[in-house]
Amino acid sequence: MKKLAELVKGIPCSIVGNATIDVKGIAYHSATVKPGYLFVAIEGFRTSGADYIDEAINRGATAVATADLRRIRRNWVVGIQTQSPRRFLAQVANRFYDFPARRLAVVGITGTNGKTTTAYMLRSIARQLGIEPGFVSTVEYWDGIELRPAAQTTPESLDFVQILARLADKGVPLCIAEVSSHSLELDRVFDVDFRVAVFTNLTQDHLDFHRTMGAYRSAKMKLFQGLMPASWAVVNYDDQMGRDIPHETRARVISYGTRPDIEPVPDISGSIRSVRFDGLECTISAEGSVLPVRLWLPGEHNLCNALAAFAAGRALGWSPDKIVAGLESLKRVPGRLEPVSNDAAKRVFVDYAHTPDALARVLNTARTIASGRVICVFGCGGDRDRAKRPLMGQVARELSDLVVITSDNPRTEDPQAIISDILKGVGSGDVIVAPDRREAIRKAMTTARDGDVVLICGKGHEDYQIVGGERLHFDDREVAAEIMREIG
Repeated sequence: MKKLAELVKGIPCSIVGNATIDVKGIAYHSATVKPGYLFVAIEGFRTSGADYIDEAINRGATAVATADLRRIRRNWVVGIQTQSPRRFLAQVANRFYDFPARRLAVVGITGTNGKTTTAYMLRSIARQLGIEPGFVSTVEYWDGIELRPAAQTTPESLDFVQILARLADKGVPLCIAEVSSHSLELDRVFDVDFRVAVFTNLTQDHLDFHRTMGAYRSAKMKLFQGLMPASWAVVNYDDQMGRDIPHETRARVISYGTRPDIEPVPDISGSIRSVRFDGLECTISAEGSVLPVRLWLPGEHNLCNALAAFAAGRALGWSPDKIVAGLESLKRVPGRLEPVSNDAAKRVFVDYAHTPDALARVLNTARTIASGRVICVFGCGGDRDRAKRPLMGQVARELSDLVVITSDNPRTEDPQAIISDILKGVGSGDVIVAPDRREAIRKAMTTARDGDVVLICGKGHEDYQIVGGERLHFDDREVAAEIMREIG
């Protein structure tokens, strides 16, 4: 519990009413309000928190923060006017919980592709040091108490700060968090002190939200612009934005990359010695030493992810030997080129690839694994970036022997309309269209011969499909395994 005046000190806002009241908790969802709480009315994608002010007061809120004080109709409730309720929420949350990020090391990982795999690699390394870190990822959250499926990549600021507070209170020294561009643009990680920020890459995605690649880049850059001088920025020199970050951050920089032609030369570099169907034999060069590493994750792109994790580990002061041991102990990442076991000589993988660049990476990997054809099953999400749909169709057509186009999460869009957008990039060729995702997977599996690789893309670890406003159970891994048992 804290005094309202103490919570808002230094935050741009104006208070109407008694600023000496005690605040017993904070909420941004009216259903979670309890007596004595401060309710912050943030704007959502579909609804406004301001529409729930009366409900929050009825539940016991004694203070309300909003962009428009006219929405507060009860004279006895303290009103707080702020131009940015989302930023205000992040700031008061950190103050209420005594800035928990200052009591442990928080590593934030951002980029279009590779965030989840890099996070799992870094967690595997931490475990080699006997640390079970906090974990905030696209797949799951771990707050030191409970492991639960992730609702979104980066939670709302209050939820994120609460996770950090639980970890700090339990003495957990580290939290690894994926930081999405949405979370940066919507101030979900505002006022959080990151010890290390990692940049993986920047390719087209989320233009339904950001509108332009320039705006998308600017959102990602906020993570590095907000770092303190004692923090570390871990940046990918293979990517132009990575080479720009040192000029836009106050933090110390560790660079990594795989390209020998990069200027300046990255601090940590890597090369592949051999590609196997179950991973990579590679080397990492750092601080004058060349270290052999056996990665158990297939795909040449995973060398870059390993370099990012290695560099982050060094920024945290971990020894190279422990880092390598952690990389080598990671056997799988949920929904990232995850194999589906079967008794036939067919190789079936499920992957989260939902951008043109990610799809190209996994298809190129599938080509190195296949002795026969590469069969790609994919769709695109509804109510999301339409511009990438034909681009993904083009990538699938160019890098697959057979394309099976289906539904992903159509949401409120007509699945056939989404497929039509994809087909604009496919052109002519060997293409199967099956809007029903189960049927699409069945067609791919029954068409596959020994030596072929079937790659089911787009949903990865997700165990649901969103059709209209309904969330239906659907797991590509389960469905593929069921079909394999049926067809033998």
